[in-house]
Amino acid sequence: MAKTWVYSDFSKPGALYLEIDGTRYDVVSTEMTFAVNTIPGCTCILSVGRNATNGLTPSAVGANATKLLQMKPAKLFFEPNGEYDQFIDWPKGPQVIFDGLFMGFAWRKINGKITVTATLSHWLVYLAFGSALTANGHVANPSELNVAAVTGQVGPQSGEKLTTYLTGDDIGGLVSDKVEADLWVALKSVFCQLASLPTIPIQNDGQCGGGGNPRVNDAALSAINRMEGPTDTCTEKPYKYGVPLALTKVQVTGIVDAIAATISSQTADAFANTTFWDKLVGTYCGDYGLAVVPRIDTSLVIADMPIFAGDFWRSISPDEYDYFDFNAQLDRPLRAVGIIVGYRSESGATGGPITIPDTAGGCFAPEDPDGELEKNGVVHYIAPPPWLTVLKWSECKAGVNFNHDNEGPAKVMGAAAKAGTPQGGTFGSDLQGLYTDYAALQYYMNTLRGRSGRMSGKLRFDIAPGSIVQILGTTEKFIGGEDQLGATLYGYVASVTISLNVESPAASTSFLFTYVRTEAEFNRARESASVHWLFGDSIHGGGKHGAPLLDAYEFPPDEFTGLPQGAG
Repeated sequence: MAKTWVYSDFSKPGALYLEIDGTRYDVVSTEMTFAVNTIPGCTCILSVGRNATNGLTPSAVGANATKLLQMKPAKLFFEPNGEYDQFIDWPKGPQVIFDGLFMGFAWRKINGKITVTATLSHWLVYLAFGSALTANGHVANPSELNVAAVTGQVGPQSGEKLTTYLTGDDIGGLVSDKVEADLWVALKSVFCQLASLPTIPIQNDGQCGGGGNPRVNDAALSAINRMEGPTDTCTEKPYKYGVPLALTKVQVTGIVDAIAATISSQTADAFANTTFWDKLVGTYCGDYGLAVVPRIDTSLVIADMPIFAGDFWRSISPDEYDYFDFNAQLDRPLRAVGIIVGYRSESGATGGPITIPDTAGGCFAPEDPDGELEKNGVVHYIAPPPWLTVLKWSECKAGVNFNHDNEGPAKVMGAAAKAGTPQGGTFGSDLQGLYTDYAALQYYMNTLRGRSGRMSGKLRFDIAPGSIVQILGTTEKFIGGEDQLGATLYGYVASVTISLNVESPAASTSFLFTYVRTEAEFNRARESASVHWLFGDSIHGGGKHGAPLLDAYEFPPDEFTGLPQGAG
């Protein structure tokens, strides 16, 4: 008879402990959350009182509470014993399950019982310190102040500047030869170079800056260096779960130059009032269809495909979860998505009575056999990202829907335009397809956004946010006939929350899924796509659109054989 249970032991002394600036603190329980495009956080309830197992020694937090300093390095260690599942044991030795900074602590006393909670932030928070131009300038400063911190002062005798900021030409030289082969490495190279610029620090005598020896942004560099993607300007971090983000639309004339020019045009003023994190997540991820996947020891920048229909990362069986809540909600029926690059007046005069959008060929509307979308659906017009605006096809006529074959993004993305030969020749046709691919992606991203689900199950570290997983269902054996409520579903992992309590003991992992699809939808072109609209099959996790939170606790169903290492 097959074994239907496993035994994991978290009660061993030292099974869960926190190190803050080299001092060890026993932890009673912890909860941490990793989410796409979000800096992870962690809370730890620390042990208080005295340890009765080793001579009644007082707890470390009681002896060091007033010495705990914010922003000190902190690592949470975990060492379970026993079985992970019925086929494999937990590996021996402690593993770091959260790495970052100690942000502060709080303590509460209720009915004579004291609870002390430490709050941690993931090491990616280093990218959110100060302006992207300087580690010493707040992003809310006037941009002139942050730029001045980088450009430096003019020497009274030599007339030479102490430091110089990165110009558009400098950035262009960094990215121009990297954009086509790996867009993320091009962006990372800019970050590395900006963080490596010596900037003038704040003085220690109470003044607000302008003096002292210039220094580089070591904090930001430490985080950039831990993100997968090899560059020649930072410490090399080869790809393991990430992959090079190579452009597949190079047949569109000027696309590489347009992207390189857009990046290089963002000089000092563009970075002065934003952090590296805000620039990456708030600008680049949206412009190019990327996402940041935070992991425990490294992080990834991926081609984000929540509607991916290829090989999924993991399958979760019914015996691995005890709670699942699925919600399918659509706020409004969407008929089509149009891409606007400008407006024109039908009268030919500025401010004329009729102004209609110029869709530049970027309009996508799926099949509507019942006519329901045509009757009730709305058309959603959006602006393209800046680099795509550069490639506007000037000969396209407003109101003309140069659509593909309306068979969904799996057919649309990467396909050539099929609506005749538009004005503009090959360039117009290729660009038309690029705009329509972008419109198709936006259509399905908005249509399926309301499909969400929550799940709670066993403790596991093998699924990071940004993964596509299969959720196996179970049918009710006594109903008879087909039970559609037991269907298999597919979901995009938006966040992962891990809870551990070594005193109870108890442990669980919760997932928030978005873009949840049925098996029929997963295999249907209307709701799924097998390639990214800009990066094709550059799918991380060996083409499975996924990664583990921690390599040591990955426990893959099949041995992971590694991924292409990319350039550098």
